[in-house]
Amino acid sequence: MSASARPTLGLLARRALLSEPLIERLRRDPRFRRARVLSGAREALALSRRGRLDLLLLELDGRAEEAFRLARDVSKLRRGPKVLAVAGGARIGWVQRSLAAGMAGFLGPSAGLDECLRAIGSLLRGQGYLSPCAAGIAADLAAGRGPGLTPREEEVLRLTCEGLSSKEIASALGITPKAVDSHRARLIQKTGAGSSTALVRYACEEGFCDLRSRGD
Repeated sequence: MSASARPTLGLLARRALLSEPLIERLRRDPRFRRARVLSGAREALALSRRGRLDLLLLELDGRAEEAFRLARDVSKLRRGPKVLAVAGGARIGWVQRSLAAGMAGFLGPSAGLDECLRAIGSLLRGQGYLSPCAAGIAADLAAGRGPGLTPREEEVLRLTCEGLSSKEIASALGITPKAVDSHRARLIQKTGAGSSTALVRYACEEGFCDLRSRGD
């Protein structure tokens, strides 16, 4: 394989597995031309636009919203890199949003270095890759089973979108503010939203509320 035909990989990751050990393995592998740790989303997008990356590995932990935005931007490029998500937890919302953002693969918390290399190889062959836990979630999503919100969680989500505080939601539902906060924390975990602001965005994307109606 000629040097020009070998792919270049970019990594946005903090965990040790996804930095030094993986970079070292990739650099020793004759199938790859170059592997580098990127400084941030701006560099990743700039290199993608210039056609300098063949695969982009994004760690979701601690930077999920940034990763989803970057994946969406990359997916719009005519010849953008394949994107592989790596997460310390296979949350339903993270798998759902990763696939919706155009990512071609998802590695869950049990993925080791060897599985990461298999996933990279699969994506570079033009195939997708989902770790077993992510594959199960994807199957549920395809069957319309979604993130599995309870009726109470859906009520809290809808009222949160309407701009109500925890105290106001508690009064409306006849529960305590502490219970509201617990429901909201579970919502964030289930949807992979990462924050209350991101939770509202998720709710609007999934049809639980309409941002345009919040100012009416």
